[in-house]
Amino acid sequence: MVTVSHIVSKLIRKEPVVEDALAKGLFNYSKLAQYLKPKIELELGKEVRISAIVMAIARNSEKLKEESVSRVGNKIFSQAELSVRSGVAEITIQKTPSCVSRLVDLYKVVDLAAGDVLNINIGASEISIIFTERYISEFRKVLSEEKIKIELTSLSELEIRFHRDYLYEPGFIYEITRHLSWYNLNIIEIVSTLGELIIVIDSSDATAAYGALQELFGQKKKK
Repeated sequence: MVTVSHIVSKLIRKEPVVEDALAKGLFNYSKLAQYLKPKIELELGKEVRISAIVMAIARNSEKLKEESVSRVGNKIFSQAELSVRSGVAEITIQKTPSCVSRLVDLYKVVDLAAGDVLNINIGASEISIIFTERYISEFRKVLSEEKIKIELTSLSELEIRFHRDYLYEPGFIYEITRHLSWYNLNIIEIVSTLGELIIVIDSSDATAAYGALQELFGQKKKK
């Protein structure tokens, strides 16, 4: 049987900003109830009292607060190693039979031992290449005969290192992306390995994004 509580929970989960605000205790329940009331009545097909909606919101809010405390106190998050690398660029090309040999040539341009960046992500129809921006001229030459779909410069990488247990943590990546979304920070690309997660963002957002993730991981000292 569909109830007001079930619908409220579903509507809240559909709106990450609302969900986060409730978890942080930033919402006025009555105002939110008025906002949700038309949607709830449409789904139930009958009129619903504001008081019933407020009660359902309060129950959901308590659950979200408990989940939030659990996430912030999670050992995996608290032990994360976080760093920022600037001076990154990205080129995305059309995937073709000829591009494979050229991708190999890119490794001859960078110096990985010296800390240069080169991440190649091969999709079904395109390939994205993330690399140290100072090599952009050389990369353009190597890829000159390929179809370049987009070229982005002035990027930064948020590099997050975790214990491998994160693989078994449901919602791990979602918590990170949702937190960045809460601060209106756009993610351009995500690259992952067994113990690392790399988030590519515009360099203008790097400082804010770093601070937001410090907050999520419980590493930011509260004033």
